[in-house]
Amino acid sequence: MAWLCTILGSALCTLCITLVASQLLPRDDGDVTIACRVFQRQEMQGLKGTIRSPSDSNLNNYPRNSRCEWGFSKVGPNQFVSFRFVNMRIELTPMCNKDFVAIKKWNSVVRKFCGNDAPSKFTLSSGSSISIEFRSDDIFEFSGFELEYEVLNVDPTCSKEDLRCLNDRCVPRSQMCDKVDQCGDGTDEQSCGFKRIDPDVCGYTPIPPVIGNGDRIIGGQEAIQGSWPWQVSLQETGTYPEGHFCGGVLINTMWILTAGHCVANRGKTSFKLIFGKHHRWEKDPEEVVRYPKHICVNRGFNGVYLLNDIALVQLNAPVYYSDVIQPVCLPEKDEELQPGTFVHSTGWGSTFGTGHFEVLKQVMVPVISWNKCQNYKLILPLNKNSICTGYETGGFNTCFGDSGGPLVVPKNKMWNLYGTVSWGPRSCGVKQHPAIFAKVSAYVDWIKQVMEDVEAGRIAYCRA
Repeated sequence: MAWLCTILGSALCTLCITLVASQLLPRDDGDVTIACRVFQRQEMQGLKGTIRSPSDSNLNNYPRNSRCEWGFSKVGPNQFVSFRFVNMRIELTPMCNKDFVAIKKWNSVVRKFCGNDAPSKFTLSSGSSISIEFRSDDIFEFSGFELEYEVLNVDPTCSKEDLRCLNDRCVPRSQMCDKVDQCGDGTDEQSCGFKRIDPDVCGYTPIPPVIGNGDRIIGGQEAIQGSWPWQVSLQETGTYPEGHFCGGVLINTMWILTAGHCVANRGKTSFKLIFGKHHRWEKDPEEVVRYPKHICVNRGFNGVYLLNDIALVQLNAPVYYSDVIQPVCLPEKDEELQPGTFVHSTGWGSTFGTGHFEVLKQVMVPVISWNKCQNYKLILPLNKNSICTGYETGGFNTCFGDSGGPLVVPKNKMWNLYGTVSWGPRSCGVKQHPAIFAKVSAYVDWIKQVMEDVEAGRIAYCRA
């Protein structure tokens, strides 16, 4: 093979080696092992087997610019396909948008994986519509993945006495609606008629935060784990382990606030909500998952100019409070923050290389008067239902990925929510370019009315 590499060059040689090494290998027991044939769809023949990413024989890593696809067209429409990752080492990126392996149904991605943390075994129905795709970009190379599959006539995940949770766990049906979240995502506690419980105490932090900015810019400093317990991460449902795209704020057991632009074009099955989270890439021991039940974007929301950029999301099941999960207080109607007031914002947004991108960060910034803010060269028009923050010299502020997250101020020793992250400059933290928040006090009546309407069955302007 060495002489061929000399003639073809290293790039073509990598492709050649991959094609030669990626043969269909039948086994006597009916299993098959099939690797990637680059740019070529392959149909799975056996009822069970193993799928592997391509491998460069020199480095034992997958080549750059790989694209592979495996199909299950010979599987019956009423059959199931069970998957289990034997190993996985794929470049880890936000939303798995570089290198990834994806499970697709009817050519739409239902699960997308990257990183080193292989997910647990899972099963999908309608085998004939399932396919698997692997892609790599032109930068980094890793050892790839090995995925076992088995075609089944019945779903083996749960027995008839069990409920199959949305996360594929099995829970005895006898434990449904017992106000204990056995599923871990509220599936066993949804459709139980539970009402929201407005907090007797709000804005309480059992784990006190450290106030200030530390030595980091843009993203401020790493937050003490659990010290901002109303912080929510909105994540793509099919992306594992990291699908964060926006923040949110818990206001009671059944509702969160976020930015309108975060959810205006999303269906309720397209994202999930994570509470009690600190690490962006890793699962934290006390984190809790919920799914949207209703999505209520303010009717005055304008997606072009980000006017009235606020939304409510009702949860599929209540969240139960803990040291790391607590609701924030809402402000009084039309309550104003005085210019110069120091406010705190948190999120997993971009830090532009300043560190701590993998954990929840906090930043402290002053409020800028509306008249002064209006004189800056803003990329969008400013409206009265906005709050501006930032330093004249720049350096500290929110950034991409923080949208929907909180702007809070302590009041009577409890933290009040005065804003949710809306928009900012194209380059974060630059001089005379403030961050803009939706002013929550301007929407207090709307928040209360929406919750009452939805809970009374009047949901004409919300998406179920």
